[in-house]
Formats: sequence, C-alpha cells, structure tokens
Amino acid sequence: MANDNNFEQFIADLKTRANIKDVISSYVQLRRSGSDWVCCCPFHNEKTPSMYVHENQRYFHCFGCGKGGDVITFVRDIEGMSYIDAVRKLADQYHMEMPEFKADPKAQEEKDRKDLLRGIMLDANRYYYANLTRKEEGQPAKNYLASRGFGDDIIEKYRLGVSLSQDGLQGYLRRKEYKVPDIQACGLIYGKDNIDSFANRIIVPIFDAQGNVVAFGGRIYKEEDKDNPAKYKNSNTNEIFEKSNCVYGLNFIKEDRKKGIRPDELILVEGYMDVIALGAAGITNVIAGMGTALNEGQIKVIKKNTQKILVCYDGDEAGRKATAKNAPMLEAAGLEMKIVSLPQGMDPDEVIKAEGAEGFKKYVSEALTLIEYRLKLCREAYNLNTPDGRSRYLKAAIVALADLQNQVDIDIYTNEVANTGKVLVANVTSELNKLKRERIRKAREQEQAEEEKKQVTFSATNAIAVKCLKAERFIINRILNHVDYVNLDVIINDWFVDPTCSLIIEWAKKKVKTPEGIVTGDLYSDIPGPEQINAIFDVEKEKRTYEQNKAYYQDCIITLANAYFLRKNKEYLEEAGKIEDETERRKLTNLAYQASQLAQSKVIEDKYKQI
Repeated sequence: MANDNNFEQFIADLKTRANIKDVISSYVQLRRSGSDWVCCCPFHNEKTPSMYVHENQRYFHCFGCGKGGDVITFVRDIEGMSYIDAVRKLADQYHMEMPEFKADPKAQEEKDRKDLLRGIMLDANRYYYANLTRKEEGQPAKNYLASRGFGDDIIEKYRLGVSLSQDGLQGYLRRKEYKVPDIQACGLIYGKDNIDSFANRIIVPIFDAQGNVVAFGGRIYKEEDKDNPAKYKNSNTNEIFEKSNCVYGLNFIKEDRKKGIRPDELILVEGYMDVIALGAAGITNVIAGMGTALNEGQIKVIKKNTQKILVCYDGDEAGRKATAKNAPMLEAAGLEMKIVSLPQGMDPDEVIKAEGAEGFKKYVSEALTLIEYRLKLCREAYNLNTPDGRSRYLKAAIVALADLQNQVDIDIYTNEVANTGKVLVANVTSELNKLKRERIRKAREQEQAEEEKKQVTFSATNAIAVKCLKAERFIINRILNHVDYVNLDVIINDWFVDPTCSLIIEWAKKKVKTPEGIVTGDLYSDIPGPEQINAIFDVEKEKRTYEQNKAYYQDCIITLANAYFLRKNKEYLEEAGKIEDETERRKLTNLAYQASQLAQSKVIEDKYKQI
C-alpha cells in the first residue's frame, strides 16, 4: 500500500495532467475572458456568467455563489460523488494508475456500507427483471406492459420487472447471503414476516445520475387491484436514496450523450412512467422529478444537465397547479424555460396514445413562455363574455404582468391583456404601475427593517474584527493573484489571526521557495476549509482599478500591522501586571510602549517591524 507522500504526489500529478479548463468545458460552455475562461456557474442559478476558470493556476471560482476549487473538487461536486471517486474518474480518464491509499476509516466504512446497499438494490432489480421472463407467472405483467406500448426493448432499457409474491424477494436475497437488517435498510421488505414492500406490482428501478439503482417504484397492474387507492408506491428516503435530490432519467440522458446524442432541451414530466411512455414513443430527452413537488436540490441537478427545460405536467388541475408553482422556480434558476400545455385532463401517455409521437411533438413545438401560460390560465378561468368575468380576468392578468421586467414584454402583453379584457391600454398600465409601486414600497420597508436590525446588533468590536478579516483576505488574495506590488518576504505571519489566512500565509511562504512556486489551485488540496478559501477570492467582487487595488493593499497592510501592535501592547501590559520582578516588569512595559508607538507611527517602514 502506497504511503501518504506517494498519494499526495499522485494527486499533484493528476491535477497537472487533468487540465481544469478541458475538464470543465466538457460540462459547461466556456468563453475566453482575458487570460482566463468564464461560464455560467453550474452550481447555482444565474443567467450572467460569473464563474471564472483559471487554467494556469488550476482552479475555478464563482463570484455569484462563492463556490470554488480545483479540478478534482469540481468533478466531485458536479457528479455528486466522493472525493476519492472523483480522483478515480479523472485517473481513468487520463490513463493514470491510481496508487492504493490508506482511506479514512470512517469514510471507508461509509463507502463500504453504501456499496453493500447498492449491491442489494442491484440484485433486487435483477430478481424483479427475471420475473418477467417466467412464462406463466410473469406473462400477465408482460401483457400489461405491452398494453402500455412497452415491448422487450423498453423493458430491457429501463430494467422493468415485477414482484410476483410477498416473500419471494427476501428469500432470493437471503440466499445471496444478504442480512435481513440490510435488506430492510433498503426499504425492500417490512414487518415481522419480511414482506416485499412492492408485492404484486410492476417494478420500475430508480437510478441515480451514475446509473446505480437506489430506489424502486411499484405500480398495480392486476384487474383485482384496480380499486387499490395506492396505485403507485415508491421507496422512502434511505442511506443511498435522497428523494429531494433525485431526478429520474438523467442516467439515460448521460448514456445518450456518450453516443453523441445531445438534445437542445430536456422535457420535465411528473413521473417515471411518463418518461418510459415517451421513451417507448422514441422521445428520449425526458426526465422526471419524482412527482410534482419540485425542490431546490432537484433544480440544481437539472441545471447541471441542461440550460433549456420544457415543463410538461398533466393537463388536469393538479398538473396545472404544479406548473404554476414550479415553472417560476425554474425560470428564477436562470434556465430557459417554457411550458408544454397539454389538453385538459390528459397526461403525456394519453396524448401519445391518442395523437401519436408527432401529436405530442406538436404540443412541444407550441410551448409557451411563463407569462403566456399564466395569461392562458387567466383567460380559461373566467367568462370573458360578461363584464364581471372580464373584470376578474383583468385583475388576475395584471398580477401576472407585474413580474415582467423587460419593457418590450411589458408593452406587448399589456396590449394583449387590454384587448382581451376590452379596456383601454392606459387603464391596464395605470393599474399595473400602481401594483408595482406597492410591491416596491413593501420591499423597501422590509429591507429597512432588516438593516436597522443589523445596526442594532453590530458592535464596534465586531466592526474592527470584520475590517481586519477583510484586510487579511485581500492581502492573501493579492498574493494568490501574483500581483507585482506584493513582497511576501516583508509580510509578518503574526499579522494574521484568522486560522485559514494564517495557514495560507505559511503555505505561500513555503511554496514560493519551490521550483513551481505558488499554484493557487493547490490550495484546495493543501489547506482545509474550502468555504474560507472561496471567501478570499470573493473579495474581488468589489471592482477597483490597478492603482486603487494597490492603494487599498497598502491600507490593509497598515490595518493589520496596527492591529498586531495593539495586540502586543495589550499582551505586554497584562503580563507586566502579573510579574513582581521590577526589572522584568519595566522591560515588558517598555515593549508595550514600543508597540503603542509603532501603532501610532505614520512611517510605513515601521509597520513591517516585529516586536
């Protein structure tokens, strides 16, 4: 087994070989910005690019969300895998043989545990899938799937299966020498008799983005079960399945991309059966959010995989409510979002059966923007042939218009609303402006209340500490950016109080003496605390000219040096008060005086003295 030094050297070599610009460009589109590269950050929601990739210094940083790191941490976070798995992935990609290493016992234990549970889920899927091949017992389920348009090719692609009994699964898994508590931890069996949680249902495996089976969905299919209120049954959250971060179908999208199939947009539907139904019709750019309750975690996952999303929920009341809730969240995330409006009461599968794949594609081609969809719902909700209906329509439509920001859009849709409601455009504009002013007033009142609360709780001591921390981070930021007015030799380590800043100064002074010098990207593997490191790069949000930065750097030096001298003054005085020996006490008092004088000095050279 390789020692730690060998593994550290391997990581260093890997980060040199795995060009960070090339790796990141395989996930997002980069464009040149000076000597660096810029893109829309895949880790948060934005429309304007704010993530910079520094190829020469081997790191990335987003000024929008503050996230940053090296090539390994980028792959780790965007793929949702562990650090070591990210190392393995890059090592394979760049044909480097990864040495064995001594993993953290806890981390290794957790990995082994998850590997065990994934193994159980994979074998359970094999069992369910094999049941469909059983000529007599599996035929009814196969007939049901055929009636849905799911032939053998679809069954194989989506690894569909069936549970034929209450006890068959646990017997199969126990013969594989899995332990009952581990099978229960996967949510596959329950009760004292270890009954199959998905007994007598069609089985749909739920895959994570890497293609691992992490959960199951089950659907009734027998005629005698049609009155069962629980038509669908899904796995609960467990050690390997977090529903709030799961988006069904991404593994198939990734498989297609490896084959060169890269659709411009993805279609978001309600559930996995919609994904499979559309897949059976040849429409494969489809994903599902495990139901209509879309959340921030799933939106982040979606944004990592596409910039264009079409929301296609069922055409019933529940589907429309879910669209009204989720579509604004997707748009606010910076995604190019449109809504596929299906006929009243129909879901994607029913549209396919009634109108075929081309019929469904027609609805996709007619997808609406969010404002178009909202106005459509307003028109459908009220009787426009009556004065009261038009009045109600106008009030609802004006609320929808109030979210528009682009003046061209405002003009276009204000005219449309006025024409539909049969009123003057000026009246709609007047009511719209009145609503916007009220919203601005409330927002200002809330902002002022929050600011007053901050001022009450913010003490002078905190202000000094914050000023020093900002100075520490800016000085280090300048060091890491290799600016010409920084002289690392005269910077005193004891100026730095923040633990991360203190470590980085020591690190930088050692690195500058090595042949390669300071490579900023190495911070993320050499220094703990990525959040604090990212905060150091965030100080560049405040735009200054070169000369302004140089002057501010000098101010930061003075701030830290003075704070250092005042700390030393206090330390010497406190120590002097505890000593009885007159000579020693006088010596400490003299040092305290020197520190005080240096803090007050206007001579810049004095600031670089150490006492």
